[in-house]
Amino acid sequence: MYALLFLLAACGSPDCPDCPVCKECPPAPAHSLEDWEADILQPLLDQLRDGIALHGDEAFGICRGKRECDEFIGTSPSGPLPGGDFFIRAELEVPPIGEDWKVQFQVQCELTNPQGNSSTQNHDKIYSVKYAGKGRGYRLQPLWKIQSPHPNGERKCDFSLTPIRPDAQKGEPWTGSYSTAMP
Repeated sequence: MYALLFLLAACGSPDCPDCPVCKECPPAPAHSLEDWEADILQPLLDQLRDGIALHGDEAFGICRGKRECDEFIGTSPSGPLPGGDFFIRAELEVPPIGEDWKVQFQVQCELTNPQGNSSTQNHDKIYSVKYAGKGRGYRLQPLWKIQSPHPNGERKCDFSLTPIRPDAQKGEPWTGSYSTAMP
């Protein structure tokens, strides 16, 4: 008796002995949002999908100065840098949600000393970055110091900054290059 009542309750009617699964009904979406929820979350989702971005026109590149950017030179100045102290910097917009955002900074230099001997120098470092506030960028400076002319000889360097999402997926790198003359 109890088994019959259980079958009737489970199937919904005595005409349904096998309780077939509805093949015409689409499955319910796993994550459905109401319109008002989507309106609130959409800007955050857009920022999350965009990932790390540069904060302004002078956000990544070479600056004249030792610790403060006295003059922004750009990412790839033509010809050797003039005499003085320079550095590479980045100012980044990091999404306000999510943890473990990172950037990878790399430099590859070809060096030629006054005697004509060549060598290479490579630098690779990963930085953790975070949201700095509305309308503000997360600043990394100096990423790399540059002395021109370099006392050890001529330098030709390429550099890049690659954004890395919290899931370790790398984005498109921002790149630049510079050279310094023989002393």
